[in-house]
Amino acid sequence: MHVVHIISGLGHGGAETVLYRLVTAPGQQATHTVISLSTEGVFGARLRAAGIEVHALGMKDSPLAAPQALWRLYRLLRQLAPDVAQTWMYHADLLGGLVARAAGVRALAWGIRNSGADLSHGSRSARAVAWLCARLSHWVPGVIIACADEAARRHRQWGYDADRMLVIPNGYDMAAWHPDAQARVALRQEWGLDAATPLIGSVARWNPLKDHANLLEAFALSLQRQPALRCVLAGQGMEAGNAGLMALLRQYGIESKVVLLGRRDDVPRILAALDIYVLSSRAEGFPNVVVEAMATGLPCVVTDVGDAARIVGDCGWVVPSRNAGALAGAINAAIVLLASSEGSAEYQSRSRQGRQRVEQAFGLEVMRKRYQAVWSRLAADYPARSQRRRGSGLAPGATQTSSAPPVARLLFLVNNPAFFLSHRLPIAQAARDAGYEVHVATMDGPSVPLIQEQGFTHHVVPMSRSGSKPWEELSSLVAFWRLFRRLKPDLIHAVTIKPVLYGGIAARLAGAPAYVAAVSGLGFVFTRREGGFDPLRLAATLLYRLALGHRNSRVVLQNVSDRQELRKAGAVQPGQAVIVRGSG
Repeated sequence: MHVVHIISGLGHGGAETVLYRLVTAPGQQATHTVISLSTEGVFGARLRAAGIEVHALGMKDSPLAAPQALWRLYRLLRQLAPDVAQTWMYHADLLGGLVARAAGVRALAWGIRNSGADLSHGSRSARAVAWLCARLSHWVPGVIIACADEAARRHRQWGYDADRMLVIPNGYDMAAWHPDAQARVALRQEWGLDAATPLIGSVARWNPLKDHANLLEAFALSLQRQPALRCVLAGQGMEAGNAGLMALLRQYGIESKVVLLGRRDDVPRILAALDIYVLSSRAEGFPNVVVEAMATGLPCVVTDVGDAARIVGDCGWVVPSRNAGALAGAINAAIVLLASSEGSAEYQSRSRQGRQRVEQAFGLEVMRKRYQAVWSRLAADYPARSQRRRGSGLAPGATQTSSAPPVARLLFLVNNPAFFLSHRLPIAQAARDAGYEVHVATMDGPSVPLIQEQGFTHHVVPMSRSGSKPWEELSSLVAFWRLFRRLKPDLIHAVTIKPVLYGGIAARLAGAPAYVAAVSGLGFVFTRREGGFDPLRLAATLLYRLALGHRNSRVVLQNVSDRQELRKAGAVQPGQAVIVRGSG
């Protein structure tokens, strides 16, 4: 499989870093080509050194460069004839997506790397492009990959196609991020700090969204209770030449207590020298540095932005954004753990749990496999017009296999997300472990993030709790049909009455290959005594006949009497129904 990545630029940023990790990760099953719409930045040479072909189109070189760059992109895509095009960030999603479709590449995945929480403070261009992308999202990309649950939720609110949206969190190489006792000693000596000095830190560029003012005010407040505390700031703009930063340090009288490092390439060593990592941002998508800090063994204090709270779980402290008092309180609570043997035990426990959490949920191999599964399905759903394959330029460890079978796609259709977790989670986990690409469609609800944490792709579908409004019932059926037509699942498993009835009809209309319905009970319509004409029973019987009439289906029932009723009604055929007691 050949995947072409189109990105706005290859400078020093979160999206660029994740792209580099993804295409250079061990165990590659695809050939990768990277196209930068602007320059090669800092990652171009690194990608080439890893065996990845790189093209830089220089779109920002001059006013006339943009149309020339887009024409070059079109010709490149026609020449490369990739199986899949993966775009990264708004401008590449829009421009790269439209050019890819024009070049005949239908297997297209957009990449959302911004939470959008504070886009109003960003550039006017970014806001306009995001607005356009929302309008085009229903037909340009085959799938939209967001890096964070919060980013996916917010972009759905903006009008992005919810049915095409899925979340793949960033992945991290645990070998690169780990505790480093030697670096801790060496850097503290370099900064003039001893081993016992409590030390917090932050790695972030100078940007209003990172809210360094919040961090420095909180640090000044913490110093009132922890006078030995010190703070390290790394990142672009974290240097004495930054007038705005220096004004804040003077305002709080903390110039001598803050170590300014500027932009550094040895971030793993810097993190290893800290005791506590602090994220003070007022907006984030998926804050990479928090995961990196946890992988290094650092408990984290974070503001409740983007997916930060989801990342730290119960391994750190979460406070509201733009609240220096709350941030200082959490910093104090974290630092206190260093002062006693009991506190030290809790600190070490949080450190171990944080690293384990990262390895299990955000490992590099986890991310690579999820992207590969999405690309495999895209390539199968939207075959390339040309079957030519590149003969060289394989990524390290890649195997050139153009005939690998696509991953089987399983869709659970359940009314309530909490019901899915209580009644179908083990089955979904077993399916995932067996190699299925698992999707879950339910109503929205507070349990949805728990489903997404399992690595399943979640789709919100409309379902009313009652059946009193026929137009709402029809809208549910239409929504199911649209989801099935777009997602093309190999198998649909519907649970509870409405998903079974409307899902079965929609599966037949959409031409789904296989359908399994779990009927927990037939309800009062079938249990009340027969006598004369019963319009409700007639309607229910007709619906069950339509829903369970799929040519390749099985019906899971909990008792023999329900099977007899459905056979009597002509809704199931001999051999179609299976009794599984307690199946829910």
